[in-house]
Amino acid sequence: MVRVLIFLFFTFVFANKSFANEIKPLLWKLEKDNKNIYFIGITPVIQEDIKISEEISNIIINSDIIVFETDTNYLSKEDYARLLYLPDNENLQAYLSSQNWIELTRLTKTRNYSSYVTNKLKPWYISSILSVPKVSTNNFENILKDLALKNKKNILIMENPEENLKLFDKVPLNEHIGILNEIIEDIDKIHSQAFLIYQKYLEQDISSLENIIFSEEKLSKYKDYYKILFFDRNLKWISKIENLINDNKSCTFILNINNILGDKGIIQEMKNMGYNIRFVSSK
Repeated sequence: MVRVLIFLFFTFVFANKSFANEIKPLLWKLEKDNKNIYFIGITPVIQEDIKISEEISNIIINSDIIVFETDTNYLSKEDYARLLYLPDNENLQAYLSSQNWIELTRLTKTRNYSSYVTNKLKPWYISSILSVPKVSTNNFENILKDLALKNKKNILIMENPEENLKLFDKVPLNEHIGILNEIIEDIDKIHSQAFLIYQKYLEQDISSLENIIFSEEKLSKYKDYYKILFFDRNLKWISKIENLINDNKSCTFILNINNILGDKGIIQEMKNMGYNIRFVSSK
């Protein structure tokens, strides 16, 4: 099933040359006091050969500061082990049915994780590596970060990497296990949704993206997950965003679409505060 989805997806991508060769991430411009303020919404990339549009490149080059969610490159291997592994007295197998544990070890083996390592990893991390098909080594964040570094831009982050990873631990364990069980029990459906999200992202279909990411079913089943990782977090970020806007003539924020979109997303919240924000379409 997944192979069929991959074939259909890439048939769509390469039938649209502008998508296959050059991609413009979702882009918003904020207008305030003659300042140049941009929000770039990014999502996991499900194709190998991507090139950022010249318009996006120029925005990065002409910005005083570039702001990303975080930068986990600053974490050591020891830090990762401490933040991504369960406590020594816990193991993931204890939270899953025997059938789901067997299936999970099969799925993680395809990602080169041994059953021993899988058993020690936190469920939210395993969910993150399994939820997107492994078909790409590129991502928007790295490409844009490399461009910013090449042009000697001042790079800032919304959260330090340890704060970023610890945020997931605040979500109740039962919700993380619920999400992981959904992935284990129907990974084809999860990957199908990932392909659909990326397709709608390429089409710049914001309405469809919001309906998929913030479906009533998901919001109902995983209330704390969305509240902690998105809604409350967005409000916290906005105060930092405002300070950076006030202190700089030109700045660009590169953030995940899960935090930018939706009724409680950063774009809508800033509109509610009176900011004039315009979506810049590539169509």
